[in-house]
Amino acid sequence: MIGQNNDYLVDGESGVLIAPGDARGFGQALERLLRDPELRFRLGQSARKQITEKFLWNGAAVENCLAAYRQLSGFSSQRS
Repeated sequence: MIGQNNDYLVDGESGVLIAPGDARGFGQALERLLRDPELRFRLGQSARKQITEKFLWNGAAVENCLAAYRQLSGFSSQRS
């Protein structure tokens, strides 16, 4: 797996993960996805749900994080 793919995708639930260097497995997974539109749709829907529930920041979360950084750094949010 590359980077944090396994943090974002669950094999068989929200994506298809193949071991690095496994060309045969990659080809088989790709062929399966190409032949099965329902599987592609299900994986896509599950991935979207997982990302929005676990990793998507809404406006309030971003603003709270930025406010904390500003406070810690002494940076004023006021512009001159």
